[in-house]
Amino acid sequence: MRICVFTLGCKVNQSESDSLIKDLKSLGHEVVDELSFCDLYIVNTCAVTGEAEKKSRQTYARILAINPNAKIIYTGCASQKDPESFAKKSDSVLVTGTFNKGEIISLLDKTGLSLFPESKAFEELSTPESLRTRTYV
Repeated sequence: MRICVFTLGCKVNQSESDSLIKDLKSLGHEVVDELSFCDLYIVNTCAVTGEAEKKSRQTYARILAINPNAKIIYTGCASQKDPESFAKKSDSVLVTGTFNKGEIISLLDKTGLSLFPESKAFEELSTPESLRTRTYV
């Protein structure tokens, strides 16, 4: 499966996306981090500013312009803050918010729309395979 992990926002989002990319590649998926034609899109949203939230919501239209039949998973701060606005998008298959990002891999075959309940538990993700020249602490 060809999967796009598209990241908006901070270095924490980038690190978490890098972990997802590593895990998806280890399962044999072809993974890209820029918007292009894919079977599945994982959008790591941001809500640090109003503009970041707006860009997170606009990603939906950008993806549909590339692939009208796209399946989209939303995760991150903006989808945590307002999950209903992301869930009502007809092509959404999963909305996770900031928690349960580590569960995305195990839920790839899930159909329909799901909203995770908010959890405060510490979530351990795999160590990212850095795509950057600087590493994360």
